[in-house]
Amino acid sequence: MKLHRVLSIFAAGVIGQISAASSVTSDSSFPGWKPCPAYTFPGEGEYEAECVTYDAPLCYPGICETPANVNPTIKVFVKRLRAKGGNVDDAPNVWMIPEVECSEVEHSMVTLHKSLEGAVNVYTMDFRGDGRGTLLDCASGQSMTSVSQSDSPMYMMDGAACAKILQNQYGDLASFSVTSAATDISIFISNHTNGASTIVYGVSAGTMQVQRLMQLDPPSVNGYVLDGAVAYAVTPDKKTYWSDYDADFASVGETFMKLCAQDRDCASHFKATSLSATLHHLLQNFDSNPNSTCAALVANSSQDEPVVVLQTTLGGLLLDSSTRSLIPPLVHRLNRCDSYDVNILTVFFATASQKVSVPDKAEAYVSGLHSFVETFSEMWKTPSPTYDDLYTRAKTLSMTNYMTSWYVSYYCLYSKERSPACDGIEFDKYEANPMIHRRDKFWGKTAIVSSHASVLQLHGRLDPMNPYKHGESLFKALDTSKKELIAFDYAPRVTIETTPYGDGGKNCGMELLLSFVRSNADLKRVDKSCVGKMPAFNMKVAPELVSTYFGTEDVYDGVSTRAEHNGRVKPAF
Repeated sequence: MKLHRVLSIFAAGVIGQISAASSVTSDSSFPGWKPCPAYTFPGEGEYEAECVTYDAPLCYPGICETPANVNPTIKVFVKRLRAKGGNVDDAPNVWMIPEVECSEVEHSMVTLHKSLEGAVNVYTMDFRGDGRGTLLDCASGQSMTSVSQSDSPMYMMDGAACAKILQNQYGDLASFSVTSAATDISIFISNHTNGASTIVYGVSAGTMQVQRLMQLDPPSVNGYVLDGAVAYAVTPDKKTYWSDYDADFASVGETFMKLCAQDRDCASHFKATSLSATLHHLLQNFDSNPNSTCAALVANSSQDEPVVVLQTTLGGLLLDSSTRSLIPPLVHRLNRCDSYDVNILTVFFATASQKVSVPDKAEAYVSGLHSFVETFSEMWKTPSPTYDDLYTRAKTLSMTNYMTSWYVSYYCLYSKERSPACDGIEFDKYEANPMIHRRDKFWGKTAIVSSHASVLQLHGRLDPMNPYKHGESLFKALDTSKKELIAFDYAPRVTIETTPYGDGGKNCGMELLLSFVRSNADLKRVDKSCVGKMPAFNMKVAPELVSTYFGTEDVYDGVSTRAEHNGRVKPAF
């Protein structure tokens, strides 16, 4: 049952609370805009931008209360591309909300701004707790190593110390919730932009903030764009849960593998048995014979089982529309595992390892701790599934880039949950509050979109991180008649960057966003002609990828020209 009336009343109450809180950021203490590079990292281009790091309330009314001994403000970072020609005070506004921090959307911001000839102001904001503002962290001088990185082991002492630090420094961690972050955006729009019509775009996990913003209903926002949406502002039975992540991911992998039958070259190498059936047979063989030649080659020096290494390797390839074409020949060669395949596969896994080991420049702006806090607070099933249940399920999956079972012990540490999943896990026994926050009154409620706003949803059907089925579920649930869902059959995530068509270097997803902005969020006026111009599906592996990853010219059957070099794999680059 949709509690429309209750939700409407609650939303109205929150808007009132936000108005009461807005004075915190609307006074003369706002530091003002300063020139800054449009791109965070050198070498990515030059374009003029403005930035500001301002003080936002740690706690907004109705979300949490700031303890007496705690700093009542945190730092939040915002970047904008000003409208050109002195029109900043009356030009329309577009917000681009990243998953975590601004550098993720900077290229798209510049593309949009240039394409519209500077006719709009384009804004972005770091998620509070991440980015260039206050980074949610529990490091304490030299005595406490940072446990912010998601791959850092958290033993009992670290977990207990971290929880105590967070409690003393911030109190209620709802101060770093999706609702708090969306409230930052809502108040900033009201107090520090020009009041003109505003369109808000969000991508992937950033769509959670956008959906919450729908529930907050800032009056100047007349359009929302959800790109690869997480099913968030819906009833619990329709939600996206991180505890189902690997199974959801694998379902998209199966969809991709079915497309092999449509590609002549791919299908010719899987005549007797489909690509999916071949892969599952291969995984079963690896599981029962982990010391076999190709199973051992896949595992190499990893502490993980060969099955897990292969599943996560394939999952990493599936994320990108170019590298996913490597999946069929990789499965083909692993299944055959002849001597010349072993040489080729040695090149492949060495090259893949080199690629993975390249550090992400944005890591310094991302709090792994905050990611865990929000994932476990907002997107984990309660009570938690057990490790054994998730591990058993994972054994049946074709591919994923993360094993959900890995995170059960972390969930127990953060939540202090008493359940079968957490029984016997000792390091969750600490005196401080859990390192999660309660689910607020918006959680599990369907978003009711204001009558003056419309919603455009874009989704790739081959997006493994945010499967289309969840986007479709959200679309059906959104309470508005002014909505449209456009799906790209073969696109992965971030459709404004991954839907190329024609010879002009344009992306259809970006063209749809541009048209939505030009039409002032009028869905009837959006030019959707590029959707019909999308190229047919193609599994052909680009020659440069064949050379880089396989060291040969024939991806399925060629012999490597550089597999061995003085006993070591010759680097691909």
